[in-house]
Amino acid sequence: MKKYSKALIVLLVCFVLLLIGCKGNNENNKEDEKNNFETYMTKLNEVIYPEYTLKKNIHLENEKAKKINDFYFKLVDELFNSDTNQLFSPTSLFIGLSMLAEGASTEAYPEIMNLLGIDNLNELREINKKVFENNYYIDSGGKSILENAIWLDENINYNKEFLEVLSEYYYGNTFSVNFMDERSHNDIRNWINEATDNFLNFNEKNFPISKYTNFLLVNTLYFNDGWRIPFQKENNYFDKFNNNGNVEYMKHSVENKCLIKDKYKVFIDSFSNKNKIYYLLPNEGENVNDFLGENILDETYENYLIHFNVPKFEYREEYVLDDCLKNSGVTTVFEKNGLGQIGEDFELSRIKQNVGVRFNEDGVTAVAVTSMVAESSTPSEKPVLPEIEAKLNRPFIYYICDSNNVILFSGVVYNL
Repeated sequence: MKKYSKALIVLLVCFVLLLIGCKGNNENNKEDEKNNFETYMTKLNEVIYPEYTLKKNIHLENEKAKKINDFYFKLVDELFNSDTNQLFSPTSLFIGLSMLAEGASTEAYPEIMNLLGIDNLNELREINKKVFENNYYIDSGGKSILENAIWLDENINYNKEFLEVLSEYYYGNTFSVNFMDERSHNDIRNWINEATDNFLNFNEKNFPISKYTNFLLVNTLYFNDGWRIPFQKENNYFDKFNNNGNVEYMKHSVENKCLIKDKYKVFIDSFSNKNKIYYLLPNEGENVNDFLGENILDETYENYLIHFNVPKFEYREEYVLDDCLKNSGVTTVFEKNGLGQIGEDFELSRIKQNVGVRFNEDGVTAVAVTSMVAESSTPSEKPVLPEIEAKLNRPFIYYICDSNNVILFSGVVYNL
């Protein structure tokens, strides 16, 4: 019996050693896979960004620029449905949904593309690339920074082709993180804060991240531009807004475009980088909400000498966009495997946009963060122009547009 006992002990020891060896090999294999993926991502992140210098004013054909604006006007009634100050970036959401379309399942893809108003991926990629390049600059007048990034859980397999598309067509960076580690959440928030000049000051309270996140896909847009004709602080004065309060106004006069309709007027002011802002001011007694869907960007404008009286203001908003997208026909992406081109069985858990804006004498700063998460020569003599006063002392709408007239931000001021 002792001989059998010894033999049995030897067999058990060999079996245990074999298990330990297998476990060690599995762990080594996993570690090798992780290291290989991190090496792969390092190569992916060698993104060749547009030259970060003076604004190049990349031309985007009018009919393609209109795609983003038309996309916004499809959603505006869903987005702006309360009498509080509003701000939204259709460009940021358009870019975010474009990246989701790249990773959508066969069933979810046409829903997103229909909402975007795009027929094919080549056009989608061209529009995104040109919008990115046209709004990625820094110079003496201001700066505009677009960034795209995806954070992936290090323990899940992903479709590498999707990541390569993000890098090639969207200038997107890829990061592998452990979402169970709170430090990775701080790293993500720090990245977003740096991309947006810390304007929204994200922390664990206003930008929470779940431990059970599979991936987080983010677009950021930071816009800061000075006025082409500056406001002088000594011309500021205080007056009521919407018959309430005591608000500080800025004054200057510029030669620019104006549109006069039966129920409202639209005034255009310009920034130093060929960007512009449209103000839609309803006539006395009209409700600003009645004009939210009024597409005034394609109208014919006349030249005026405009005496602007613009209130100084600053505010921030957050939009959870799940219902907005579902009501607009984008539903499958929220279902199992709706994002199957990113990873197996992936679906969108939540999509939201955080925004902030500041108007002052220096110019306008506006920021948007859209986050998508899955959890498990000799001048001629100037003509004399008619004059008009634009006193924005009641609720008004404004659109901040780039040099191609793409709406970067749209907002409504109800009260200050």
